[in-house]
Amino acid sequence: MANGSLLGQPPTVGWADGVGRGKDIYAVGSVHMVRISELIEQRLLADGCEVLKEEVDDETITLGYKSEWRWLCRVHVLVATVDRAVATEEDVRGFTLEVLTVADSMNLRNGLQSGVLVMPILVAPVIGEEIPGMMSRSFRLGTSGFAAMAQPAVVDAGSGRVYTFRGRRLLGAAFVKLIHEKIETYLAALAEGRNS
Repeated sequence: MANGSLLGQPPTVGWADGVGRGKDIYAVGSVHMVRISELIEQRLLADGCEVLKEEVDDETITLGYKSEWRWLCRVHVLVATVDRAVATEEDVRGFTLEVLTVADSMNLRNGLQSGVLVMPILVAPVIGEEIPGMMSRSFRLGTSGFAAMAQPAVVDAGSGRVYTFRGRRLLGAAFVKLIHEKIETYLAALAEGRNS
């Protein structure tokens, strides 16, 4: 994996007055600080995911897995969260493909009515300037995307802002509601999550 572990203190998010200033902007405060990745892990558990942590190249990756039935298809949802010092477009693409490789090693694309939704989440205090533009369009897996969709997200550890595609998709349109539900469940209002 690229970029190694975090430099300095781990990213944290809390809450402050004025939470929810925009659709995907969340305020950060100093009271009840909680690591973003730990908060996401709590939400994965609350959603009924199997959760485990893996150490890879001096990084701790939190994996959450759950399968759901939608439109007569079994959708395997695999969420992977990692803390990084910096999140760039290259990091997002690389981590997304790594998570897809993990899904393949779990044989999640087997079966006629089965598909995979991978949700790689990078948490970083420094966000590349290309990230907002990248997240303004759906992520395409290309030839490795048979029976798979990717919904990467980047969380700015300093501001609590979540960058992820929230629009409609041409391919996989039947699963847009599921994707939006998972974004809401795992990533929305991170600054308000002090009691979850």
